[in-house]
Amino acid sequence: MIETLLLLLFALAVLLKASDLVVENSIVLARFFKLSDLAVGFLLVSVATSIPELVVSVFAATKGDVGLAVGNVLGSNLANIGLVLGVSTFFGVLAVQRKETYSLARILLLVSVIPLALLLHIPSALTGFVLLAVFVAFAYYVLKKRMVLEPPEAVPGRKAVFSALLFMLGVGVVLLSANYVVDFAAALAQTAGISQSFVGATLVAVSTSLPELAVTISAVRKRHSSLAFGNVLGSCITNITLVLGAAALLNPLAANIFSFLNLVIFLLIENILLWYFLETQKKITLREGLVLIGVYALFLIAGMQAELLV
Repeated sequence: MIETLLLLLFALAVLLKASDLVVENSIVLARFFKLSDLAVGFLLVSVATSIPELVVSVFAATKGDVGLAVGNVLGSNLANIGLVLGVSTFFGVLAVQRKETYSLARILLLVSVIPLALLLHIPSALTGFVLLAVFVAFAYYVLKKRMVLEPPEAVPGRKAVFSALLFMLGVGVVLLSANYVVDFAAALAQTAGISQSFVGATLVAVSTSLPELAVTISAVRKRHSSLAFGNVLGSCITNITLVLGAAALLNPLAANIFSFLNLVIFLLIENILLWYFLETQKKITLREGLVLIGVYALFLIAGMQAELLV
């Protein structure tokens, strides 16, 4: 058990170091393409760090495990907002630096309602197509809004190529180390005697959100709030549209709404709170972060109680 714990801590350390590499080089790429930190946070970082959710949900869908496929997406978004943004406030204030952040929060609130179509037994293929179409439209929106830097900073082509290579290396290490974190955490939970059903419902979702957590903390520490918001909000939108959409197209997904009632309710609460904080406070401080963490803690308590009643 001690050996597994040490391996888990080592994997986490590698994950955090690799996330620094991702953040630093994504900023260089943003300058080269004349994109804002917010835009590159969505187009590069959030999509890349959503690969664990994509892999888990797609494999779950092809194996017919609807609960894991849908639960991973909704649970990951809960963790992204409740834990990733919440914990990040311990490292600094997340101030809204660009008006596009408000748009991301509003879009996230709207797209969070779309998965209800799956829970209400609307044809899975149709829902999947709509979700993927929304993802493509949103990516186009990010570029169309021309979230550019004013004034643009010139970056030599050779430096941009080198940064792109380091960025891809960093993303690869982030994903690889996150995979080991999942394995070691699951082994540790099993050794500790925690039920596999509860581990599957919570640990998988939280673990696949570790890349977002690592990258966001690194961005906050380096005072790149827009990159942090772009990563988290973009990742949540990517999870619901690209990840769930791909899973729905590959295999019919249909679920009883009551199976995910806690997830749906708490996810909507978190999204509404996030939208409210950004609209009224224009920033997320430690106080708001603790509120988001508190909501996530309530979700865990409710989930544990539900497990005990089964």
